[in-house]
Amino acid sequence: MKNWEYLFLTAEKLDKVWRPRFVNGLELEQWDTGPNLYDYANILGKKGWELVTVNWQAKEDMTHHRFVFKKRL
Repeated sequence: MKNWEYLFLTAEKLDKVWRPRFVNGLELEQWDTGPNLYDYANILGKKGWELVTVNWQAKEDMTHHRFVFKKRL
């Protein structure tokens, strides 16, 4: 039986740049000046995380994307 660990990432567009803001419901420190979404996804990939799905969410005047990653335990 394969066991998986999941990571839920919410990204937000800030000044035309997509940035990860929340990981598993916790806000990242300095998310607004940290790596962009592309770089962060590559960081996760190097740590063994695989992208499973992306969901687009519109909330009031802001747009978010939610990413689900998984890796084997």
